[in-house]
Amino acid sequence: MSVVVLGSINLDLIAQVAHRPRAGETLLADQFQTSPGGKGANQALAACRMGASVTMLGAVGADHFAEAALSLMQQEGVDLSRVKALECVPTGLALIHLDQQGDNSITVVPGANAQGGTWALQNLEQVLTPHDILALQLEVSLDVVCAAITMAKRVGATVMLDPAPCPDYIPQEFFQADILTPNQGEAERILQRRIEDIDQARNATRTLHKLGIATAIITLGSQGIVWTNSQGTFYEAACRVKSIDSTGAGDTFAGALAALLDGGHGMGNSIALANRAAALATTRIGAQSALPRLQEVLDQYATQPEPH
Repeated sequence: MSVVVLGSINLDLIAQVAHRPRAGETLLADQFQTSPGGKGANQALAACRMGASVTMLGAVGADHFAEAALSLMQQEGVDLSRVKALECVPTGLALIHLDQQGDNSITVVPGANAQGGTWALQNLEQVLTPHDILALQLEVSLDVVCAAITMAKRVGATVMLDPAPCPDYIPQEFFQADILTPNQGEAERILQRRIEDIDQARNATRTLHKLGIATAIITLGSQGIVWTNSQGTFYEAACRVKSIDSTGAGDTFAGALAALLDGGHGMGNSIALANRAAALATTRIGAQSALPRLQEVLDQYATQPEPH
């Protein structure tokens, strides 16, 4: 069993600012740093740190950004043999403004992520088995994601889709995913209706389940997490932490969830632990540099109530 991630690989360029810039405004940053990122790479590293064997499928440019973008995954032992360096295409970049409240605004330059789909799909067909969990996001071509879902269903692998950034057009392949993990805004976009409280989120997960999602999960930030599967509808309260940077929290949740399910923890406990992993990640600056390890999460989980 393993986690296979098909998705984006970026280098994050992070400017810490007093507030995020308004139209026409020039700001002086308080600090600047670079960090490996990309939703696919973030989820791959999160899954690895939570104990899974992880294979990453994707592309970078043949440039000096690529080494930095891959550095932490390489250090932690993520299998990068299926990552291709493309000539004449830059490595993906994310330009991040991080304010003093820990909120961010992000502009993504796709670069190689938009060009490596054929390579990734060819390799997915070679490595994916019925025992694997395939983790997908939407910073690569939508057509590639839909083809990957179809391929995984044919193989019999478990498909976990994080529909971010959420497109205007929702293809039917989305509803073939075994696990869907939108946040509140993404769920509103998929269902074309407002979700303003926990009860509405419960109803939304039930709708997604009826549309074909085996386990529909909606993350609600400070309001917690709601999910529906064949056993019913459930709620997990948010963790109370001192958040300083929300960058990558959703990726932490998705990657941790994939690893925990792959490790046999069961859906309820996996969601509870992934929720705590995401909360811990927000107490540190950066995306991949902030990702917690399994033992940290288990230590914190021991002090928290059981999911309900």
